[in-house]
Amino acid sequence: MDTIIVQPRYPNDPLPAVMATFVRAISEAATDCDVVTVLHEPHGHQISPHEIIFVWVPAAITTATGIMVIVDRVRKWLKDRHREDAGRRPRSVKLYGPDGRLLKILSVKTGVNACAEEVDGSSSDLVRLPPQRR
Repeated sequence: MDTIIVQPRYPNDPLPAVMATFVRAISEAATDCDVVTVLHEPHGHQISPHEIIFVWVPAAITTATGIMVIVDRVRKWLKDRHREDAGRRPRSVKLYGPDGRLLKILSVKTGVNACAEEVDGSSSDLVRLPPQRR
């Protein structure tokens, strides 16, 4: 079975209960994949002004239909999360392919209810963040 890897920028941002709702949303969208949360060693203050979650999807999901199912679910989760938390800070989810190439960035900014999307899988200046297995 293929695996989707989810990694918050900091281990406790978002909080584990909130992260569990994100993992559940991804699991419901990709029923044929396992979803694994990977946390890295804590460093710094563990919170930032911008909440970011990284997601690596397997090759089977990177088809146009597969990625759109994930994108739709992430978009809904971001909007719901933003609304629940009164939009106190911006949030983003960055989707990467199995090769580490950025596929899509979904963002919700403070004071804006719409979810912005950015697609740039060909930019060479983007930092590739390989999953850190523990």
